[in-house]
Amino acid sequence: MIRKVKINMDGEIPAEMKSELHELLKEYSDLLPCWCWDLFVYTAPAKGNSALSFDADPEYRKAYIYVRPDFYTENKNIREEMLVHEICHIIQAETSRWVDSMLFDLISDETIQNRLKKEYTRLLEATTMELTRTLLQLRT
Repeated sequence: MIRKVKINMDGEIPAEMKSELHELLKEYSDLLPCWCWDLFVYTAPAKGNSALSFDADPEYRKAYIYVRPDFYTENKNIREEMLVHEICHIIQAETSRWVDSMLFDLISDETIQNRLKKEYTRLLEATTMELTRTLLQLRT
């Protein structure tokens, strides 16, 4: 039996979106890493072109998804894709933190650090996009 992640929804999420979000998260919560016991979904102010963002706290077995106003203006299929995309970032969070730590612990040259961080960020986003596409295809 797959452990169920406890989904905690912010009270400020509009009622008409809360049930949709909860259903989507229930559907995809089995994709979350095994360290994730609690998923918190909070509202957040607008930030650039980002409709969703995430944070992960593996040490405390928690992950967070932040919902911004632009998320609500997208159609349901796009909202689903965005949500799975953030879950894919959560899946990769521990590796990403490790790489960040190693870059700054092992490399003293700031120019090299920044170049490697920029390239790793680009590759991480490309991997996240492909993983999202694959998982969505497998679910249909």
